Amino acid sequence: MSDSTSTIAFAKKNQAVGQRLSQWYRDVSAKNLFGLITLVYFSAGALFLFAVGGSVSTLFQMSVRSLSSFMDHVQWYMPVWLIVLTVVVALVLTRIRRHLQQVKFELLLSIMCATVFVATFGLVKNHLSMISPFWADSAFVALDRSLGLSGPYSFLSGFSTNGMLSVYFNYWLPFALYFPALLCLVDKNEERRKAFILLWAACWLILGHAFALSFMSVGPIFLEKLGHADAPLYAEHFAHLYKSNGESLMFMRDHLWKAYDDENRIISSGISAFPSVHVGMATVCGLYLADRLKEFSQKSATLQWPLLIAAFALPIGIVALYQMLSVQLGWHYAVDGVFSVVFMLGLFWFLRNKLGLFAVV
Repeated sequence: MSDSTSTIAFAKKNQAVGQRLSQWYRDVSAKNLFGLITLVYFSAGALFLFAVGGSVSTLFQMSVRSLSSFMDHVQWYMPVWLIVLTVVVALVLTRIRRHLQQVKFELLLSIMCATVFVATFGLVKNHLSMISPFWADSAFVALDRSLGLSGPYSFLSGFSTNGMLSVYFNYWLPFALYFPALLCLVDKNEERRKAFILLWAACWLILGHAFALSFMSVGPIFLEKLGHADAPLYAEHFAHLYKSNGESLMFMRDHLWKAYDDENRIISSGISAFPSVHVGMATVCGLYLADRLKEFSQKSATLQWPLLIAAFALPIGIVALYQMLSVQLGWHYAVDGVFSVVFMLGLFWFLRNKLGLFAVV
């Protein structure tokens, strides 16, 4: 068989595989897609932990405790006003209560899958430093300064450090961790849900694992602990943060570093700065918010322009807020968040324009 004939046969085979995958994706439900992604990632994570000598048993224990872990997350991170509002709306509005009855099993499955997924992410992330040392901080410090992006932001200096930290974590975590469950609750469009589940998973896996492992860095807040030469550049800023009700920030910093320094590889104790999953996930949520607001604008002639303006302004505001907080609190270099935004927007564009996965926008 000639080389040209072999090439044609190979191309046809790839095309056939692509068509079968495309058909499978069209037929699969959002629930089953999320379940499959979680199962594959959990299995790969367990193999990874076994290979590097990590605690596979901890991963299995967290999976078994997925529902109780969800309740812990609600208790620890979810703002009280949001819990109260959710319960009141569910009890008062008959339409929402009826929808909850219809999707309760799928919602439960989504919560369990999201908890297992994020637990796997946390344990895998905690072991990345066993594969590659932290080497990229100097480059990011220099890049920030050369581009004029480095903080701190003086207009945020008057705010309480604990208050900014609360917004950065407590208002972000419920949406970031349980975004697929939120989709199940508020969105009946299967195609859009599937596409945003892919975007959500890509944010965790590609930004949080692939790029993080390729450019291992600790971020400004840990430079002093690392004994890095650039630590003095941030000393004055952190002194101000710690004096301005910064007890929680200091506790989190010391807890994370102690877990790393003692090689205590437990969930929620990993360190990696580049890129920013916080800002990447804010971008995912912003894109979804823009998608829904634009959809609603097409159904209301009266509110069309206000909704279109909100579809543009609110997502930008959300992303900008988390970008600024990530730098102000010292968890990230400015370039970490900028890269995350560009990457997630580029991936969104590819999924929409090249694969046609998004129903709206």
